[in-house]
Amino acid sequence: MPIYTKEPGVLFPRNVKELLNQYNENPGSVIFAGGTEILTKGRDKPDLPAGTVISLKYVTELMKVVRRERFLEIGAAVPLSKIVSIGNRVVPTVLYNSILCSGYPGIRNLATIGGLLCSSSASEVLTVLHAMDAQLEVRSTLHTGWVLISSFKKREGKSILSKNEILTRIRIPYGDWNRSYSRVVRINPVSVYPGISGTSLQTNPEACPAVIFSALARVSKDSLEDIRFAFGGLGRQIIRERSIEIALIGKKLPPAGRDPDILEKQVEELLRSRSEQGTPAGRETPGRLGLLKSEAAYKIAAMKRILLWFLNNLEYPDYLQQMRGLQNRQRKLYF
Repeated sequence: MPIYTKEPGVLFPRNVKELLNQYNENPGSVIFAGGTEILTKGRDKPDLPAGTVISLKYVTELMKVVRRERFLEIGAAVPLSKIVSIGNRVVPTVLYNSILCSGYPGIRNLATIGGLLCSSSASEVLTVLHAMDAQLEVRSTLHTGWVLISSFKKREGKSILSKNEILTRIRIPYGDWNRSYSRVVRINPVSVYPGISGTSLQTNPEACPAVIFSALARVSKDSLEDIRFAFGGLGRQIIRERSIEIALIGKKLPPAGRDPDILEKQVEELLRSRSEQGTPAGRETPGRLGLLKSEAAYKIAAMKRILLWFLNNLEYPDYLQQMRGLQNRQRKLYF
């Protein structure tokens, strides 16, 4: 039997079966785990959430972390701080570092990996999970299935979950990667917005536009055996194109070769097409649209540079390992 508090609008299921039944029986209800996304929206819309709230506090099935031979399974309600506490011997280092640099400790204590995946905004953790080909378990009262993370979000950043579906588990494959790098890169605002001296973009670096780059590679005998990379920061969707990755596989280091212009052109066409798809239409003034296009152009240029930097340094693993270290990640880096 479900347990109710004195407030009839809050439900506390004890297991996944109760959770799915309650979610199905209460259309428009809100799943509440850490609450960071809901509380952030609530600053602008104090009446959120308006419907029934279903808390995951007692659904222990969604709070488990299981290490298997080929992959790591994480429950959707596992806080980011718990994943960090497991350590980078179990959690892949590139994912561990990205989580450790996601907000302050208080935020990581509340925020869950499932909530992060269902959020409409992009983040470094999501970019890393895209590069790792994570799989997500989606359940309802009628079915259970796994989807690739690349298919989980629509163009506008919303999840594909229907009204009676929930995200229950994240499966992260272990790969034989010997090169990895991930970083949020802040863009120098003066380069994008000329004449903004003294504005909040300069006084508050966190308000500066940012791009996200995450990459994994396997190098053997001076050749590239496999590579995966993803970009974030252009709109709300993570960008990854397997055909570009496949074109680099098998090449001698550096894989960009003597003609990096070909790779640059492919990446620019990909990023520009995704950027144009995410440009708002009819809701922005001409001046605002001009700033958005200027910002997008600069982000695309920065993404191309950081990708070429990674490719050109694949033959220097010690340098890449040093640059991905937490000490260097915490330094401000501008492009």
